[in-house]
Amino acid sequence: MTTTNGATVQATPRLVSHDAVLEIRDLTVEFGGLRAVDGVSLTVPEGAKVGLIGPNGAGKTTLFNAVSGFVRYSAGEVVLSGQDAGHLPPNRRARLGLARTFQHPKLAGDLTALQNVMFGVHEPTGIRLALADLLGLPGHRHQAAVAMEEGRELLAFLGAEQYAETPVDLLPLGVHRRVELARAMMGKPQLLLLDEPASGMDTREAQDLLAHLLELQRVKGMAVLVIEHNMRFLMNAVDLVYVLDAGRLLAQGTPDEVRADTRVASAYLGTQEAAR
Repeated sequence: MTTTNGATVQATPRLVSHDAVLEIRDLTVEFGGLRAVDGVSLTVPEGAKVGLIGPNGAGKTTLFNAVSGFVRYSAGEVVLSGQDAGHLPPNRRARLGLARTFQHPKLAGDLTALQNVMFGVHEPTGIRLALADLLGLPGHRHQAAVAMEEGRELLAFLGAEQYAETPVDLLPLGVHRRVELARAMMGKPQLLLLDEPASGMDTREAQDLLAHLLELQRVKGMAVLVIEHNMRFLMNAVDLVYVLDAGRLLAQGTPDEVRADTRVASAYLGTQEAAR
């Protein structure tokens, strides 16, 4: 056990870069005078399943935005697959094997599920292929056909193949999340950031998504870093958990270790949930 910023943190061996798909080193993100992320360090090993929890405002999504290149950080490092990614825009980070989903799925509602999935091919190729399919443009038909086949396979893997030709606006939230996940997988990522994938789902939907996600992670061999407020979903999905509070790292450890931490249990999990 070690102490950071007055909080007890589970001590785990630090991995060198070639063993990790993501290393965050002393990361700080400021908005004006507010430190949304304050000196956070964490590691995601290759092929690992890692959770990130904390109350609203803890800095979880800001951390994701900094890792994926949507906000700048004022100090620290983001290392993707051994390469410093701090100067790279989001599309260049995607080429290093990073993909993500969002709290609120960002899909084109008037396009079909399959057309949305095709946008997941690295830009600008994905845009060209989706437009080639939508408009029947020559020159990219073979590539578009290959991407469509891959997209259908991913939708089928996630239990959503029957919605492939349905406009996204007509689909329920649970299917939106599967479509967004399939789109993220089109880039063949080494690391997938999931921002509250079970949000808005009932228990059955969340359990079904969890089963598909775990199988997808097993088959593809990618690492996953997931933010989730559904603790039952999260603790069954990951092997390691990091806890943020007010932008700082509060604790880290296995799900059982985090459950056993009384501060974490009372602040984030609730005593009844922690006892399960």
